[in-house]
Amino acid sequence: MNLNNKEKFAIIFIGFLVLFSLGLRLFRFLNNQQEEVVQPITSNVVASSTTPIDSSSTTTKEIIVDQPLSGESFESPYVVTGKARGNWFFESSFPLNVVNEQDQVIGSGLANAQMDWMTSDLVPFVGFIQFLSDKIPATGTKVFLVLSKDNPSGLPEHDASLKMPIIIK
Repeated sequence: MNLNNKEKFAIIFIGFLVLFSLGLRLFRFLNNQQEEVVQPITSNVVASSTTPIDSSSTTTKEIIVDQPLSGESFESPYVVTGKARGNWFFESSFPLNVVNEQDQVIGSGLANAQMDWMTSDLVPFVGFIQFLSDKIPATGTKVFLVLSKDNPSGLPEHDASLKMPIIIK
């Protein structure tokens, strides 16, 4: 297969564009990851419950947290369970974060629906939280678990979250 100079140039140029595009995507991804670590979570905390409604859960009308209980000891990695309205999920998940008292993210994960999430009913979820290796606080430190409604639109009127205190084990 003999290629003339124009065909070679076109193949090299297309290859360069593909590599440039992939590099740009990687750069944006890494930049977004770093920003998530240092961005405080203050503007989207609209629903907050720090006192359990009953002895086994922390509850609002939109979300019920069965594990952990408010004020409970917590270590990484940790499982978070409960139920949330279907509109809290996007593509079957919503974000979980652990923040310090300055609202800096020190751990994160995803809560995943355990059944069909395209409903207005409560949907069981299971999530796993992993602390960032360089941000693990000392034992006995009070931090907050933040369960945030996934809001792909970015519109503030669709934001909602539950923020509850937990203690580092």
